[in-house]
Amino acid sequence: MSLRKADKCPYGDDEADLREMWLHFRKAFPVFLKLSDADYLKIFAERYEKKQDLNLARGDASTYLFKALKKIVDEEVHFPELAEEEALLRRVWKHDEQRFTENSEMTHLQAFIDEYETNGQDFVEARGSHNSSRYNALVKLNRAKADDYEEPYRSHIQKLQGVWPETAWKEHLQAFIDEYETNGQDFVEARGSSGSSRYSALWRLHNAKADDYEEPHRSHIQKLKQLWLKNDIAKLGMSPEELVAQLNEQLTI
Repeated sequence: MSLRKADKCPYGDDEADLREMWLHFRKAFPVFLKLSDADYLKIFAERYEKKQDLNLARGDASTYLFKALKKIVDEEVHFPELAEEEALLRRVWKHDEQRFTENSEMTHLQAFIDEYETNGQDFVEARGSHNSSRYNALVKLNRAKADDYEEPYRSHIQKLQGVWPETAWKEHLQAFIDEYETNGQDFVEARGSSGSSRYSALWRLHNAKADDYEEPHRSHIQKLKQLWLKNDIAKLGMSPEELVAQLNEQLTI
């Protein structure tokens, strides 16, 4: 039996302690009744007028309020007696809907494609900043199987995956150089933590042949190699000269 849903106290006078506990329970956790869509529309309008904030006014996507409002918008439900409230909902909803749609990743993907093709193919700008909602969505799609999606998303994902590997290492390398020169030449901090995308990209470049790259990337990779080696030597607790001397000594044994 659900104590919260019980209309009347299930305990009699012979169970006074339980009866008192039940009354306290119902007071602390009252039964929540689902309202009508019209009532939710009124609640939304009142909330929005106070704060002018769409997300605060409509609540989380899992609430009855949000679902009722989404139903009104998506299914063209109308309430003539609430014409002003309905107009307000439709006017503000469309500006911020994508964060709650099931296809938000596709929304970000389409936005990426549109911006990439119109901003001179600037991949970094079109992809968005690190940890933004667009960036996170595109990271996931970059690892996805394009054939699992229908057109036009299949082609969009293939294009995303085609340009991502071409530019990601350049971005990580330049970010490393910039941060190293501005953070007091802290190699470990500029390189990033082990397992991060920057670390992985720099590790591959550290093991690559710098002469295979054009400037300025060749010089940046050479600098990366030198700093990486210097850091590894420092871990041994000796200077480069001491290491060379030790190696020469071992070669003569």
